Amino acid sequence: YFVFELDPVASIAPFEDPIATKACEEMRNKQYLACVIEVRIPVVNHPFALDIMLVSTRGMVPGNEDGMLPEMSCPILPNDSSPHPLDRQAVDCTPPLPWPNCFHLTLARTTVRVQ
Repeated sequence: YFVFELDPVASIAPFEDPIATKACEEMRNKQYLACVIEVRIPVVNHPFALDIMLVSTRGMVPGNEDGMLPEMSCPILPNDSSPHPLDRQAVDCTPPLPWPNCFHLTLARTTVRVQ
């Protein structure tokens, strides 16, 4: 598990788009919690690539317009929320996460580049 921060301006920089850059300058950086699934060793002078699964630190996701359902999550200990809709057992990680109500978002996977 790791916490990472997205920098909107740095993320859009390779596109050299002044309108997008201006919009990104008005955004604030946000932190996210994720679980590393796979690390890809970089070629010389290239960033690391990580395949990650996002983690919710705000409890089980409610159903929403993007099609995410509570059943598409898996609890992580220490978890003090109500039972999972599919009775999934909580994942026990060592050391435990410092947040009490985390869930793996099982379909929220992506690849990120880390410099």
